[in-house]
Amino acid sequence: MKIHFNFSVWLIETLLTKASTLADIQRKWQYAAVSRDGKELTERSFNRYRRYAEDMFQISIRCNRSNGNKYEIVDRDSILNNKFLSWQLMSFRMDQLAKDIKNKNVVLLDSEAPATHHLEPILQAIEENLSLVLHYKSHYKDSKMVNFMPAFVRLWGQRWYVIGVDMDQMVQRVYALERILELNLGIKLDKAARQEKSKIDAASYFYTSYGVIREGQAEFVKIRAYWPQDAYLKDVPLHHSQQVVEETEDYTDFELYLKPTYDFIQAILAQREQVQVLAPESVRNELRLVLNKMLPYYS
Repeated sequence: MKIHFNFSVWLIETLLTKASTLADIQRKWQYAAVSRDGKELTERSFNRYRRYAEDMFQISIRCNRSNGNKYEIVDRDSILNNKFLSWQLMSFRMDQLAKDIKNKNVVLLDSEAPATHHLEPILQAIEENLSLVLHYKSHYKDSKMVNFMPAFVRLWGQRWYVIGVDMDQMVQRVYALERILELNLGIKLDKAARQEKSKIDAASYFYTSYGVIREGQAEFVKIRAYWPQDAYLKDVPLHHSQQVVEETEDYTDFELYLKPTYDFIQAILAQREQVQVLAPESVRNELRLVLNKMLPYYS
């Protein structure tokens, strides 16, 4: 069964890159790290594995006879827009990369997000509807004990966060994993507690946030990015709502719909002089305040 799954993910990855004939697929598979044994892929095995891939990932792979009998994914956008499958593909790539690399000095990676050892018990609590007892220390307050109902986790800016409900105050909270001093599984959640936790929808929770701050009201923010920074922002948007509203040879204007919170202001400042906020005036004023506070440091 593992070979079926490995081949399915490998085939999707291969066909997303380029439509290929059966002969091309057979040749690539023979030298693919995931195949390991290097055995020949027969046409019969290919068709069996292909059907498995179609069933597992709800896609369609066809042989386009008008394009040189090349196999291709019928609806590529359905995969490119499927975040869960995209993560699976990325995990697959990283797993194979880790197995393939002989000289680790040829690949440089950032440090892993801290406190990942907390993820396993947190995910267990979410799956089994258990509470957590957290000993938590923020940068601004004394440490405290928190009875917590975790709803989901999020990775942002090389930090893991757990989102859920503080059971003592019955308010929604976001906690950074590296600030958790100790974590223990708690009690089984009753019906009322599960209903409270179910009010948190992971897909929409941060929909109008830039990072993990949710305070304030979402509004349209218009920015101007000058060449070449506008090209980078087209490649990797600041926010999923980012849209191009005007393009010239020298700059591109973008519009975003989000809450212009502290972390968004940080992101704008990180663009240096290459990005200018055009509207609203309230965000422009906040940037002026920050810049005026910074100027004495360099005078």
